[in-house]
Amino acid sequence: MQSTNDDSIIDAQHLTTLVGASQITHRVEEMARDIVVGFSTDLTLMVVLKNGLVFAADLLRALGRAGARVAVDYACPTGPQVVSAPGLGDLTGRDVLVVDAVLDTGRTALQAMELARRAGAADVRLAVLLDRPSRQSLGPMADYTGFILPDRWVVGYGIDRDGAFRERSDVAALD
Repeated sequence: MQSTNDDSIIDAQHLTTLVGASQITHRVEEMARDIVVGFSTDLTLMVVLKNGLVFAADLLRALGRAGARVAVDYACPTGPQVVSAPGLGDLTGRDVLVVDAVLDTGRTALQAMELARRAGAADVRLAVLLDRPSRQSLGPMADYTGFILPDRWVVGYGIDRDGAFRERSDVAALD
C-alpha cells in the first residue's frame, strides 16, 4: 500500500492497467511523426504541469528523433478555474503545441491555448496522451491524441491520485 497522508490510503492491488508502457512508447513515437508531418518541424511545447510532464518529456525526445527543433514552455493550473504561465516568453510567430496528459472537460486546455494565442503564437494545437470525450463540455478537441479513455479515474505516467502513482510507466484505472 502507498500512503500519502493519514486520510488517504490507496491499495496498488486495486489498479487495472489500461495502457501498458510499451503501448505508450510506441504511440508517442507515432504522434511525434504525425506532428512533424502535419504541423511543424520548429515548434514550442507548452506543457501543462504537473500531469503533462512525463508525456511531454517523452514527446520532446520523440519529436527530436523525428527531426523537429523544439523549445519548451509551461502552464500551471493554479486552481479549478485558472491556468497561468508565469514565465511565458514571447511566442510571436511560433507554432505552439499545448501538451497535457488528459483531456477531460477541456477547461485547462482551452485556457492554456488562449494564453499561447495572447502571447502571439501563429498557430496553436493540442496534444494529449489520454482523451476522455464523454467528459468534455467546453472543447477543444485534441489535434493529436494517444488513447481514448473510458470515464474512469486513472493514474500513472505522470498522473497521480493524492500524490501517489505518478511514477508508474503505464496508465492504470483505480477500481
